[in-house]
Amino acid sequence: MKVPRSILVLVAGGALLLGGFWTGRLMAGPLWGHLGFGVAGHFGHIANHFDHIANWLALSDLQKTEVKRVVRSHREEILSQIQSQIGMRKALGEVIMAGTVDEESIRQRGEALGRVEAEGALLRARIHSEIWPTLNDEQRAKVASLHQMMELKHNEVLGSVQDFLK
Repeated sequence: MKVPRSILVLVAGGALLLGGFWTGRLMAGPLWGHLGFGVAGHFGHIANHFDHIANWLALSDLQKTEVKRVVRSHREEILSQIQSQIGMRKALGEVIMAGTVDEESIRQRGEALGRVEAEGALLRARIHSEIWPTLNDEQRAKVASLHQMMELKHNEVLGSVQDFLK
């Protein structure tokens, strides 16, 4: 299943900015509409999205400041991660679209992308571990409900693909 590049960039940037509140599960995309976000392809001003999520979680001014501090302290890592993922996806896409199937090259680029994504997951986990203690129990419950909702959405996506492939 090929996911449009704009959605992947959205996911990488959003997940990193939010400090790991969400993991790769956001790649499914449908969540954005449920939270009042715009279409994934129109992901423009990250500050607006941060404000929306901060309001949804009812973060205090102190919590917002702390989340921003944590995320900004990882600025170089975040930017490097996003640029690496974009570059790796582009390289993989180019070899896939080359017209001939070069399995070895596709595997190599896919594995390289996997390594970059693994590093991104580690970065999100580190940021998450720094932000999580600043949340109260109610906010943590909201994040947990978000993860549950994404599981349901992933199951819906899988079911939809299965239906289509019949």
